[in-house]
Order: sequence, then C-alpha cells, then structure tokens
Amino acid sequence: MAFVKTMLSGNIGAGGLGNKLFFCATTDNKAAVIADDYFLDDDGYLALSANDVIIVTASDAAVALRVTASSSTTVTTEYVEVA
Repeated sequence: MAFVKTMLSGNIGAGGLGNKLFFCATTDNKAAVIADDYFLDDDGYLALSANDVIIVTASDAAVALRVTASSSTTVTTEYVEVA
C-alpha cells in the first residue's frame, strides 16, 4: 500500500505558529515509512513543514518522524526510534 493523504490524521497545532503533530496508521512496513518521499502526496501537495512530527504505526513497528524538508517534489524525514 502506498501513502494516501487520508491515512494522515491529527494536524495538532494547525493555525498556530508552532510545529504540527500528525498521526498515521498503515499496513506498510517500517522500511517503507521511513524512506524519503513516503509522505509525498500524489498531487504534490501536503501541508507538512520542516520540524513537523509524524507518529506512525506501521505493520512491524511504531516510529516517530521529524520532517526535515517539504516541498511539492520531496518530503524528507528523520527517523526517531520509539521503544
């Protein structure tokens, strides 16, 4: 399964000056989720900004990701292990 925008929920902090917190549950595995551009939307736009955080429940692990860069052509993330 590839990422689709409806898998992302939360957007806590939207409208404020701070960073946002998102949640995602997927049947994809950890390796797929932590890869760059996993969160790149099909239409090239997703409201992710640098330093936003995404908590993901993947098929084989729970992970926290910090968005390091986001544009219409790329979304890069930094993986933070969740025990």
